Amino acid sequence: MNLSAMTKETASEALGINVNHDINAQLHDAFTVRYSCEPADNIIHDITNISTNSFHAEQIFETWDGVQNTGNSLNDWQIFHNDQYLCASVPLLLLQRLNIEQAAEKAYTMIFQLMTEWDYPFLIRTWNFFNAITDDVYSGFNNYQLFCSGRSRAYNQHTLVSQPYPAATVIGTSNDELCIYFIAAKTAGIGIENTKQVSALQYPSSYTEDPPLFSRPLLHRNSQQQLLFISGTASLTAHNTQ
Repeated sequence: MNLSAMTKETASEALGINVNHDINAQLHDAFTVRYSCEPADNIIHDITNISTNSFHAEQIFETWDGVQNTGNSLNDWQIFHNDQYLCASVPLLLLQRLNIEQAAEKAYTMIFQLMTEWDYPFLIRTWNFFNAITDDVYSGFNNYQLFCSGRSRAYNQHTLVSQPYPAATVIGTSNDELCIYFIAAKTAGIGIENTKQVSALQYPSSYTEDPPLFSRPLLHRNSQQQLLFISGTASLTAHNTQ
């Protein structure tokens, strides 16, 4: 079952989700993301490894067309690329037995190292999955605040080319591990702000000691198309959730 060949109604029924976009539209030239109940060679990850309430099928795979699987099994990295984009997931084995702050710092340090090694210097999109995001851990700090602090330290320790922060999402799961997937590119994107919202970099310290490092959306142009990566944050006015 490949959703690119299905109607919105059929896809919604199969996955138990509301498919609002036209999945039969013309495919992107740079790469295309597909969801399927059948594994393929270019799986970026098995969605059933991310335990959320959004997907109800027994097993769902996310595949990326237009990027090549490198076959790199070193330390369990999953790496896919083409001449414009690098897509990868951080190996869970390398983050085990670390608290969320340590895991975030180590994960982003490894991400920046991989980007350097493969010569994709611009981080344009990240997805971060971990458990108990808003649970207090110690001294009034919750897991999200600790994640932001660990990520900030990784940014501060590595000299990156001048670029906007990536579009990014933090999503709660029932998994114990920190799972991170990301896209890096050969060229920089353009960060975009919503004038009705406070930039994440200027959030009050009551939210987090270290500000969240992301652009609400990021526009990226390649030789074939324009892609808009949307962070998908909560509904906000200024910095207040509506």
